[in-house]
Amino acid sequence: MKIIHLSCSQFAGVRDRRVSFQDGLNVVYGENESGKSTLVNLLARALFQDARIGRRTKEDKNFKDSFFPGPLRGAWEPGDFADGAVVFETGSGTFALSREWGKAGVSRLETPGGVLSDPKRIAETLKKELVYGEGVFRQMFFPSQMEGDATLQALLGVPGKLESRRDIADAVTRAFAEGGGPSMEALENEIRLKVEELGRGWDAEKDLPEFTKEGRAPARGGKVLEAWRAMDAAEKALTRLGELEDAADRETRHLREREEACAKAENELAAFQVSEVRLVRRSEQRRNAARLEASLKEYAQALRDWPKWESEFARAGALCAEQRQREALDRHARADAARTALDGVADVLARLSEPDPKDVAEARQTAQRIETLERQLCGMNLLAQVRMQGGHEIEILSLRTGQPLVPEAGGALKIAEAVVLRVPGVMEMRLSPADVSVEDVRTELSARREARDALFAKYQVQSPDELEGRQRRCEELKRDRERAELRLKEALGGAAWEEALAAKEAVSGPVREDAAIREDLSSLCGAEVPDRFIAEREVRLEQLAGKFGSLEKLSELMARTEAELAEARSAAEDDDVPETWRRIEDPEAHREALQSAMRARRSERDAALEARAKAASELKAERDALMEDPTEGALRARETFEQARRRLGHWRHILEVFQAVRDEVEGSPMQGVADRFMEYLSVLSDGRLSSEFSERDKLDLRLYSGDRLIDYIKLSEGTKATVLLAFRLAVLDHLYPEGKGVLVLDDPFNDMDAPRTERACRLVREFARRHQVIFLTCKEECAEALGGNLIRLS
Repeated sequence: MKIIHLSCSQFAGVRDRRVSFQDGLNVVYGENESGKSTLVNLLARALFQDARIGRRTKEDKNFKDSFFPGPLRGAWEPGDFADGAVVFETGSGTFALSREWGKAGVSRLETPGGVLSDPKRIAETLKKELVYGEGVFRQMFFPSQMEGDATLQALLGVPGKLESRRDIADAVTRAFAEGGGPSMEALENEIRLKVEELGRGWDAEKDLPEFTKEGRAPARGGKVLEAWRAMDAAEKALTRLGELEDAADRETRHLREREEACAKAENELAAFQVSEVRLVRRSEQRRNAARLEASLKEYAQALRDWPKWESEFARAGALCAEQRQREALDRHARADAARTALDGVADVLARLSEPDPKDVAEARQTAQRIETLERQLCGMNLLAQVRMQGGHEIEILSLRTGQPLVPEAGGALKIAEAVVLRVPGVMEMRLSPADVSVEDVRTELSARREARDALFAKYQVQSPDELEGRQRRCEELKRDRERAELRLKEALGGAAWEEALAAKEAVSGPVREDAAIREDLSSLCGAEVPDRFIAEREVRLEQLAGKFGSLEKLSELMARTEAELAEARSAAEDDDVPETWRRIEDPEAHREALQSAMRARRSERDAALEARAKAASELKAERDALMEDPTEGALRARETFEQARRRLGHWRHILEVFQAVRDEVEGSPMQGVADRFMEYLSVLSDGRLSSEFSERDKLDLRLYSGDRLIDYIKLSEGTKATVLLAFRLAVLDHLYPEGKGVLVLDDPFNDMDAPRTERACRLVREFARRHQVIFLTCKEECAEALGGNLIRLS
């Protein structure tokens, strides 16, 4: 087990305290009255004290007197409850337990599996997780200084101090171990009869009657059940009366609160109505000031925009005009170039005599016919060797061309066409193909040649191919002319040449290139189209002129508005209006809201008055029906029941211990505690103190200083502290052999001398390696000697 956090908002004299602990050694240091011992009590009460605290039992009264906040100096009322919370860790996980002690009482346990609020389930869970009962924890693990002294007395056998579970075990062990006494079986039967007499019909584990399936308690039972019946009836009557008293008090407080709220609402409305007229006037002035402020913002913006828009409008217009001039110049240049090209093509076309397509076709057909006729005259293959005698000469003329044929070298003459052989003055001979009419061919050939030559002369060409080339050239020139006309039309853009010329001549002064003009327009207009940019600026300027007239008039209007705003602001700061109301924008709506709130508070007050009267009537009727003081009757019944239940618990405990001791009597169960106790006692006293147990299975302790037997009365305070520390360490080691126990030591070294204190510090540090130790001290030197996690209380 390990304690992680311990906290409270108010417990005894401690307020708003939270302390966190670590593994091993935790030293809580604080001066006297700083609340160290209160923390010990808080830890024990948080784990084991029932949260419901009344005035019925002595224990409840002692708890309230000890741990509820006490009276304060002055008029302040003390707190009416105590509370505490502890977060601890076991092998099952982390648990957070909180309690608020009071009449109702609230307990809450957060477990790894969920949150519990039922006190009985919380007690069952704590019993399971803590393993050992309240007595072991409060007497051994974390007793206060007073409880520690009682434990030591019980250990040393002081009469009247054998109340712990182990003391009872020792007593029972001695009863059946001594000769001549009753048998173990007879003793167990007697104990069982006593338990039956007290607990018949009572479920001690659930601490409730053994209810039947129908949910009823047994008709007859033992003393505990009968005492419970009487207590239950008395407490129900007291609870009913308490509930009615609480209801009456609650309704009285509620009525007082409603009356105070009603009076507050009425006073607030009356106070507001006193200042409402001034507030209305002030609100109107504030609205007027807000209106004037908005107008001033508009005027100021207009003063900034007007010159800017005028400049942009003028600049954009100038750039667009320059761009139009640039376009006129560029259009004229393009048109002039296109017109020059057109004139050139027209001039060339005019100089050429364009052939008629019929003439071209006729020339081609004539040439082809001439070629055919000439081939008819050429269908021969003769070789002539001519030797002239008698001084005569021979002429050989082509009938096709009329030209003489020239012999080759050696005098040979190849004749491949029709010819005329002529010897002047002697003879003439014609050679021609046999199937050709040479005269007809020559006649047609002559006619064809005349027609061809006439066509060639007409167009001044030398061949049909040249004539066809002339025709193709003219067609190309006509196409060039059409393209030139189209370029001229495009360059003029639908205008006449005279208009383009007039626009060009209208340009005066230098004009920049189009790229520079476009760059300036883009810089000025951005992505917006220039014409739209100019139109928008023109509309804005017309709106400003229509609204304000001119910049001078706008400046005068702004000056007048600033003066009016100063007056409105001055009037809005009416010092006669309380600060509470100055932020209200709508006084009428606020007054109506206050009136509505006042009516609601009055209605609530009337309802609270009726509720209090009803609660007082019910309380009076309940009191009149009672025969005696219910508180005294309930206290007596509770005391009787608690006594019976304690006696039953006492005898059940005796039976449990008897059975445990009976089973363990053969095995010397106390030997481990005895050995560890003697070891620790020797270490702390440096061998000066020793102990022995007269019987190995009982805590029948004998204490020696040297060889001298000493009892509780003869012990010094330092020796008492030494013996108790050694015993508590031995018990914790015995109950937690694997370590992981928790031990709280409340200033155990106060009465030890310096050497024994030093040895005790070493032993506690060594012990803290196996267990969690929470050591409380008011001595700075002790805290420094121990080390560990130091926690200072202020």
